[in-house]
Amino acid sequence: MTSYADQLRSSCPNELQSDVQPIALDTLIALEAYSLMYDAACTLVDPTANTYCFINAAQNSNPSDLYFYQLPIGLTFPTNASPTCSTCSKDLLALYWSALGDNTQSPNLRTLATTYNSGAKAVDAVCNSNFAVTSSATSMMHEVRWSMALEHLLLPLVLGLWLTRTLL
Repeated sequence: MTSYADQLRSSCPNELQSDVQPIALDTLIALEAYSLMYDAACTLVDPTANTYCFINAAQNSNPSDLYFYQLPIGLTFPTNASPTCSTCSKDLLALYWSALGDNTQSPNLRTLATTYNSGAKAVDAVCNSNFAVTSSATSMMHEVRWSMALEHLLLPLVLGLWLTRTLL
């Protein structure tokens, strides 16, 4: 999916910069989050039931845990939802936190950086204050923004300098 995201970035830069084509940005967000969402849905297993955590959340009479699976695509955790204090919820938020701290993944998880705290704070309020890490998601988001800004500013500058030196 990374190659599709790269292709979308290179083929549709104007559409991704404007609000005129929100579907282009939504598609990019989904492509960037795909790997993490796959891991969340297809690798986390509830040790007590020996079933995938995503299936447990989908079958639970309390659907609140399903909202955690929407955080990577930019949907915040609803304030009126009451998450469970399950091992699956804890493991899922730990997976997200780990991805946000991974320099190879975090630049592609801008939306999770903005929505993670809504889920972590909701579960911490119900379970306990140490159930999910909440301290630095905002600072990670600023680091992601800064690294993206550098990428978009420095790359053209370096390329321009290289071309100037090459052509002279």
